[in-house]
Amino acid sequence: MLKEIGEKIMKKIALGILGTLIVLMMLPMFRVPTVYAQGEQTDTPPAGYTPIPVTEIAGCDKLIVEDLYPWAAGPPRPDPDRLACDELGYAWGVITSNTLLTQALVGADGRPLWKAVILVSDQDQTYYNNLVAAAAKLAGYVSAGGVLVAHCCDWAWNGGNWDGMSFLPGGVTKTWEYGSLLTILLPGDPIVAGVTDAGIDNWFHSYHGYFNPSSLPVGTTVIIAVTGFELDKPVYIEYRWGNGLVKANMMTLEHCRVFDGIENQHPEGWTLLKNGIRQAQEWGIPEFGLPTFAVTSVLFAAMAVFLTRKRRLLIKA
Repeated sequence: MLKEIGEKIMKKIALGILGTLIVLMMLPMFRVPTVYAQGEQTDTPPAGYTPIPVTEIAGCDKLIVEDLYPWAAGPPRPDPDRLACDELGYAWGVITSNTLLTQALVGADGRPLWKAVILVSDQDQTYYNNLVAAAAKLAGYVSAGGVLVAHCCDWAWNGGNWDGMSFLPGGVTKTWEYGSLLTILLPGDPIVAGVTDAGIDNWFHSYHGYFNPSSLPVGTTVIIAVTGFELDKPVYIEYRWGNGLVKANMMTLEHCRVFDGIENQHPEGWTLLKNGIRQAQEWGIPEFGLPTFAVTSVLFAAMAVFLTRKRRLLIKA
């Protein structure tokens, strides 16, 4: 009797182990596919892709320089930089790189005509050639107090690149490389508010290159870099140039918004893009700074003393 019970228990245990092994073997069949398996790549356009030219739009405050929609943004996919400005409540206009060659960026009074100039990623070769031709103009705009928000990611769907060239103030250059692992070096910086290391990894690809450290102007702040190469491969930088500011990156931020036709596929990339434009709006040199205030105060005080003494002399006389 006990022998039969023991055999039944052993059979149940054996069947249980067998069932568990079968389930474990079948689990991969039910695993949710990764984004890589079902989504787009930032470097390779889908079959039949045709570049989509933009139409210039008059506007103010933010000037977007754009020849083609990055990663086929635009109806039915949203144009990320325009959409970011809309969500932040900022006015914007669009010009092509050809127009940039003749478009004034600084007024007759020496002040920037736009609060920020935004350069977009994933353009054709003509765009990058024109930016290089307009490099001195862009540097002059920033030096006058403007903010340049430069999405510099190339080697993407529209085929252009700026290898061996530079359009950024100070002659910053870059090296091409695809990768998807990044590290935030300044987690307390407002530009990465709401952004984590995990949130900017594995976009397939998260970046298409890095800025060459030897070309960075003195005082450049590196905010994000390639994981394991923090000092050698910066991908998001910020630096002062004259009275203005440059915020430049090699990341696929715009693709985060239009990825696979799914709105906001990588939300932290979209947050990072908007943070950059928001900071450009908020940054600026005060019109009436402390030095001016101090000098003016001293002059008023001296004048008051002079008038008071003169009044006393007149009364005595």
